[in-house]
Amino acid sequence: PARETYAGPYRLVTYPVPGPDGQTAVGQRRLNLVWYDPEQRDLLHEAGLLDGDTVRGSLAPGVLPADLRYRLAGFAAARWPSPWREALALALEAGAVFGTPIVQYKPVRLAAGRAALAGDAAHAASPMVGGGFRQGLHDVQSLARALDGAGSPGAIPAALASYERARLAAAIRHVTASEQATAAYLAHAAGRAGR
Repeated sequence: PARETYAGPYRLVTYPVPGPDGQTAVGQRRLNLVWYDPEQRDLLHEAGLLDGDTVRGSLAPGVLPADLRYRLAGFAAARWPSPWREALALALEAGAVFGTPIVQYKPVRLAAGRAALAGDAAHAASPMVGGGFRQGLHDVQSLARALDGAGSPGAIPAALASYERARLAAAIRHVTASEQATAAYLAHAAGRAGR
């Protein structure tokens, strides 16, 4: 069930996720479909969801403009393979599709004094490379270990500096991989836009 397909400027990634009660058996799990569309930047800006490189929110299910929904449904019917075209047709018709801007943030710091950032607040990568949630878990684990060793409030800045030393390089590598994957996809999409 996990697939990656390209058509025109678009990329479709499909993969199974657990069902509503955590089921993973065939017929009980759900399917996630991610349709990368590099052509909607203006829509996201006009909706106030993307301000420069700052994400302000996502287009909620049911808010995708009707003309875009119809255009995407037509493209899906003509170009995506079965069963993805049928699943996308149902999702677009039901208004179950949402739009999320993708930006990346490569940190230069994770801590300063008595403050620290972790997870998506500290570093953001495209879902194209995956692993964002895992990176956040590693951040929390490292932060907990660093703070566990702080015996007094005065030791917190040093503990947070230790957390930063443990996690900054990994965060930078993850976002760098994301930047490379995004650049490769956008170059691929630009080359296929007319097809």
